[in-house]
Formats: sequence, structure tokens, C-alpha cells
Amino acid sequence: MIELLIVVAIIAVLVGVALPYFQNYVRETRITKAKHELDIIKEALIKYNTFEDKKFVGTDLNVLQGNYLQQLTYDPWGRAYEVYPASGVVRSLGPDHLDPRDDIVVDYLPSLSLVKATWVDADHNRHITASDGLRLEFTRFLLSNQSITYTNDPIAANASGPSLLFSPDVKVNLLAATSTPSVATVSELWIPITANDDTIFSPGSSTVRVASGNISLMDVSGRLANGTAGQFPGLEVIIKAD
Repeated sequence: MIELLIVVAIIAVLVGVALPYFQNYVRETRITKAKHELDIIKEALIKYNTFEDKKFVGTDLNVLQGNYLQQLTYDPWGRAYEVYPASGVVRSLGPDHLDPRDDIVVDYLPSLSLVKATWVDADHNRHITASDGLRLEFTRFLLSNQSITYTNDPIAANASGPSLLFSPDVKVNLLAATSTPSVATVSELWIPITANDDTIFSPGSSTVRVASGNISLMDVSGRLANGTAGQFPGLEVIIKAD
């Protein structure tokens, strides 16, 4: 009996020592699995945005199944994965769905960048007129109701305030004041043209970029666009005709 009790005691000690390691192993395995599945969903969302030529704006990931996602599963803790198109992330609520500190979050959109500038010839007369405008497209949804300023002076672009730097040939005084959209699910900026003048800019050669002093162009999480001082460099984009 004494020998049996000693054996039981030894086993209890071993279990007590090994159990925390086993629990940590199980926890880390579940986290790894969640990250892997989030990466699969991320790739599906990227493909959707690419092939549908529009950004995913829903909250139901099931619509991706078939064309972009083979199978949508629950996370290792039995809860559905969540997508937040406005901020460009997909996430699992983690082991404790009440504590955001253990959420597993994956970005599926690149950081906010200007990627395309298009002259929209609204009246289709192949002349720049007051009915036309410039459509600027970004990689992420824009923060709502931010006033946008223009300049083609590189020195002014370094000051705090200017949002967009146009090439010197652009007549920024003939571009109407504008602001980011009033809803946080739009990634385009519309700049109206105020005059009939074919010399306002030159499609195919005039350029625009985010000014280094930008304080207004930011995504819905409040991060300033690439090209702003302190962010990643931003590309100069050629204004092209639609």
C-alpha cells in the first residue's frame, strides 16, 4: 500500500509539472492554427478585391466560398472569424473573446497609398471642362470629412497642412476644394474642375502625390497616407484619362 501511494504521489507530481507545458502547447497550437486560417482568408479577400475590381465591404465571409475560399471554418475556440472592411483587417477573438488584448488580427489591405489618378471626361468631349473632375483612388477606405488642400510648391508641401502635391504644370487654383467622403467605406477622392481649360493639367504627364506635410489624408484607423512625413514613401501618380 505504501509503495502504491508513493507511485501515485510521483505520478501526481509529474502530471502537475507537465500539465502547464501541455496547456501552453495546446494554446500555442490553437493560436498558430488561427493565424494560418486568417492568412488563408486574407488571401481570399485580396483575390476578391483584385478580380472583382472593387473592395470587399460586407461582414459575411461566407460570400467568399466557392470562387475565392474553399472552406470557411470557425476559429479553434469555436467562434466565427470577423472581417472589418473599413479598417482592412480580419480577426479572431482569441482564447478569451472578452479581452481584446488576445485578439489575433491580420491586415489584408496594404497601408493607405494613392495608387491611381484619373481625369473623368464627364461630357465626353475630350476637353477639360467644368463638368469634369479628377478621381483619386487609394488602397484603403478614407477617414470621413477631412478637408483636402492642394499645392504644386514643394516647399509648401513640406509644411503641415497640404494634402496633395501636384506637378508644377497643374493649375491647382482651378481645382475646387474637396473633402474625403462622408462615409468610411469609400476609397476614392473626387476633385471637381472649375473651368473650361485644356491647360489645367496634361493627361499622361501631369502628376499628383501625397504631400509630405499632409495632415488630412488618413485611413479610418487614423494612420496618415504613405508619402506623409514619418510614413512609408508615397509614389508619384500620373494623371491619366479614363
